Amino acid sequence: MVKFEPIKGVVYRHDYPAIFSAIAAGRQDGLATYRQLCKDDLFFLLYFGLERIDVNDPFIIEAIQEVEDDHVNTIDLWAREHYKSTIITYGLPIQEVLNDPEERIAIFSHTRPIAKGFLRQIKQTLENISTPVVKWFPDIFYKKPRTQAPKWSEDDGLIIKRKSNSKEATFEAWGMVDGQPTSKHFTKRIYDDVVTKESVTTPEQIKKVLDAYETSESLGTDGGTARMAGTHYHFADLYAHLKKQTDVYNVRIKPATHDGTPQGKPVFLSRRRLSELRRKQGAYVFSCQQLLNPIASGDQRFKAEWIKYYDRVPDRLNKYLLGDPANEKRKQSDYTTLGVIGLDAYGNYFLLDLLREKLSLGERWDALRDMWSSNQPIKAVGYEKYGKDADINYFEEKQRDQGVYFPITALGGPMSKTDRILRLVPRFETGTFLLPHRLIRNGEDLIQILIDEEYLFFPFTSHDDLLDMIARIEDIGAVRPMVYVPEGNATAITDYDVLRAA
Repeated sequence: MVKFEPIKGVVYRHDYPAIFSAIAAGRQDGLATYRQLCKDDLFFLLYFGLERIDVNDPFIIEAIQEVEDDHVNTIDLWAREHYKSTIITYGLPIQEVLNDPEERIAIFSHTRPIAKGFLRQIKQTLENISTPVVKWFPDIFYKKPRTQAPKWSEDDGLIIKRKSNSKEATFEAWGMVDGQPTSKHFTKRIYDDVVTKESVTTPEQIKKVLDAYETSESLGTDGGTARMAGTHYHFADLYAHLKKQTDVYNVRIKPATHDGTPQGKPVFLSRRRLSELRRKQGAYVFSCQQLLNPIASGDQRFKAEWIKYYDRVPDRLNKYLLGDPANEKRKQSDYTTLGVIGLDAYGNYFLLDLLREKLSLGERWDALRDMWSSNQPIKAVGYEKYGKDADINYFEEKQRDQGVYFPITALGGPMSKTDRILRLVPRFETGTFLLPHRLIRNGEDLIQILIDEEYLFFPFTSHDDLLDMIARIEDIGAVRPMVYVPEGNATAITDYDVLRAA
């Protein structure tokens, strides 16, 4: 038996030192007591039965007791490294089969390899004959499961000693999105890490996860239960959707700090560890993973309430045509994006035209020429130059061939794409970057695409081509137009001064 040191001030479910003293004195049957405690005290099972002495912490003990008291149709959103999987996906399933060896438990994760990782921990524990719970329950666990159990693998599942001949194993691991089982029904469904960074890059990916979850509900049984554990990756992810169903799910949220703010007192990890995570993960991921608030402190970067639309544009604008080409005309490549942005005398930016397509080199020239022609007058043309000198050289040849001349400024620089896009934040936040209500091209509303697939999902988006192209307005050297107001002598409003002609 592992050594136990009670933590002062912590209320445990049982007085373990007193129980051990009674067993040592012969007043209590040791094996029967251990078996019963494993069945009705999850902390005892984890600490003594599974020898996880690391769970003897005030935060973890309280969390264990909460989960033990309520784990049916629950959603546990806890900060990373705060033991949710240890309690909910490792310890609790083992306790459940101690109370009923006929249980059929499925662990679902976003992909099957993730789920197999959780199953592997259970498998390795139950293979070790020196594990106390294995020794205490020889009627449930095999002494040599690798050779004695009907099934004992990560692919086929784990079967313990039971009376039924169910086609489902006692424990199985499945991917919720990449290949759910068919014709199987489980008494317990555990969802752990079904939302990942990759699953929230687009609205389609988010919907795919939701659809997969709804499909997986048919893998339960009448009277079966489900529970979910994870952390946020996006303000509209599966957890956010299910949290709204208060009549179905009981939600527990455990951020890394006592008040869910970066400045709050840590509940489990050290301040130093949290600072390290904040530095490595960045503000947005830290807000999602540790504070469980994907839009905390402005970390969503672009907010829906910042979006402003225009009904008409000023008569006088300086217009700039910007281009951000893709490498190849391949399905997996980025889009070529072109756009025209107008700047008025008061510092307001108007998005006037857009293109977002997968184009060959020749098609890129045609698109650039046509957008330049249809949006006259154009103050300047800026074109992304990273690895694209061939584009600009080709365009200059086509200009000579077709007699269409306009200078093209090559845009580049060492700044990362994310940092370039972040320069747009103050423009949108102050309401000085305005969008048209709609902009239809080839049957698609590019404004809706810009908002739904890039703006609201940044920085977690599979494509950010439109935002990156728009951000180049900061590199083209845009200036405000001079507006003349007749007041006897003309008044010219420039970037910074009001100049009065003599």
